[in-house]
Amino acid sequence: MLTARRFLATLLLLCGLAAVAVGVPSSWAKQSVLDTDRYTEAVAPLIEEPAVRATITDALVTAVESQLSVPDALAGPLRRVVAGVVGSDAFVPAWETAVRSSHEHAVAALRDEGKGLALDDGTLRVELAPLVEALVPRLEAAGIPGASALKRVNGTIELVSSPELATAARAASAVDRWGTDLLVAGTVLLLAAVLVSPRRGTTLVVGGLGLLVVSAVHLALFRRLTADAGADASSTRETAGLVIAALGDGAEGLVLATAVAGGVAVVLGLGVLLVSRRAVS
Repeated sequence: MLTARRFLATLLLLCGLAAVAVGVPSSWAKQSVLDTDRYTEAVAPLIEEPAVRATITDALVTAVESQLSVPDALAGPLRRVVAGVVGSDAFVPAWETAVRSSHEHAVAALRDEGKGLALDDGTLRVELAPLVEALVPRLEAAGIPGASALKRVNGTIELVSSPELATAARAASAVDRWGTDLLVAGTVLLLAAVLVSPRRGTTLVVGGLGLLVVSAVHLALFRRLTADAGADASSTRETAGLVIAALGDGAEGLVLATAVAGGVAVVLGLGVLLVSRRAVS
């Protein structure tokens, strides 16, 4: 009987740790990549970063030049006007609207709910229309010929392309329906292992140590992901690093919660073992 309980406790413990190990990154991907409110909250403030502004400025200048015949003499003034608009407070609402709308369409594409913007290829695109709408009055004031025609421009601009974003998007798509449930299942399995085990103190210690190991591995992986995304010195790669870092804030919170749970389990397990030994002696 004891042997069967030990075997069952060990099996539940291993399954619980495996579920948590998969559930933490899955839950992060689902909440940060697919939740439009959290995504917008994380990405929209990046407009304050010089690297992001530079990337958006380059993309908008390219978009304008592809639609209009801008004389060489106005190329410099065009870039200065665009950079001034992107760096202004008035641009922030347009940027937030573009980020939110683009994400909604990207999620629809990942879920096959309609034709949206591809995200699973690692390319983060932002809709052009809200940004151009904020840009047109300043272009007209600067004397850029044909600027009013830009009001009818649709499409997207590529903010960043990164294999790390592709990894996060594919993971989010794969766990869209059951990502968060894995954490719940893992917690239930670990608690069941403790209840079934004939040596609850030992099971608590081993389970807690397992959670600490899982947390350490996850933290190392998330930090490696952020470092790789921003390894290149170019503004585009720096932007990728900033986006991954912003989305990764929620990941570190989940990792910390897992580590705290592991630490508590170890302390409780040691306490149970100490009480048991004193009772025996």
